[in-house]
Amino acid sequence: MFFLAPLAFIPVILAMIVGTISTIFLTVGGLISAFLLAIFAPFAGLVTLIVGTFVAIGSLTFAVFASIIGVIGTVWAGLRMLSQAISIARFIWNVANRLVSILFAKADRKDDRFQGPGRPEQVQDRHYKHTGTSEKVKKKTW
Repeated sequence: MFFLAPLAFIPVILAMIVGTISTIFLTVGGLISAFLLAIFAPFAGLVTLIVGTFVAIGSLTFAVFASIIGVIGTVWAGLRMLSQAISIARFIWNVANRLVSILFAKADRKDDRFQGPGRPEQVQDRHYKHTGTSEKVKKKTW
């Protein structure tokens, strides 16, 4: 699971790429606007307004797209880290339970002796491996 952690940053890298494209789009749009302004000087205001509008709409679209990808990437990375933390906590919990059961197994067996008098007899199955027979034996537990 740990080797999948770098994959969580792929959407963040995509957001950085989209942000770079947005910056390039703004720069190229500004250059086009300046070039058209030099050619069509009499219509400078109209050309600047049209090109500037398209540049603003394009860069805004790219910025929103980059933000959405960044948010998705951050949430995805957070969920992956949470999943790994849960699996690590589950592993530690299982190890701790195993240790506790090993440590207190002898104490659980000893508790059967100290239940006090008045406890009924228990029937125990005694199996003999060498003959393959078994018998019921009554045993007092106190």
